[in-house]
Amino acid sequence: MRRLPVYLVLDCSESMVGEPLQAIDSGIQAMIRQLRSDPQALETAWLSIITFSDGAKVLMPLTELFNFQMPTLNLGSGTALSAALTLLEQRVSSEVVRSTPDRRGDFKPIIFILTDGDPTDKWEAAADRFKREFGEKRATVVAVICGDDASPGKMRRITDQVVLAKNLDETTLKSVFNW
Repeated sequence: MRRLPVYLVLDCSESMVGEPLQAIDSGIQAMIRQLRSDPQALETAWLSIITFSDGAKVLMPLTELFNFQMPTLNLGSGTALSAALTLLEQRVSSEVVRSTPDRRGDFKPIIFILTDGDPTDKWEAAADRFKREFGEKRATVVAVICGDDASPGKMRRITDQVVLAKNLDETTLKSVFNW
């Protein structure tokens, strides 16, 4: 069975404390409920969560939707976007089955990057590499940014599909995930 890998790359920097972090958690829970009510999604969707602050880590490896349990999101300092993109590239390269002449691989992954601020590391080279290597060729990438410090121009270095939201709330996230 072909899988539809969905990667959620979440900014868990200290600026996400309070309502933004709660909105991410609520939005993801709503997305999971919606996906679980869709028979096709139940058969194909696999989810992974990568978080980033001062570094990046896999909080939940690629997991079948049926078995997915939302982990606790923990905050840290900094916004290491470069580390998140590098880790994401590694995970997609190792987890997503590519098609060969003999078999059909997984569906094209969907990647959501949620952030509320500017990266605090040297992210530009990683963003350029990511867009060149993954871009629309190997994945559908959507950046969701919010807050007064968020820069759509910076996220467009990663993807042309940027959703700008003044406030990160559950309603906004539901509409993005529905898309």
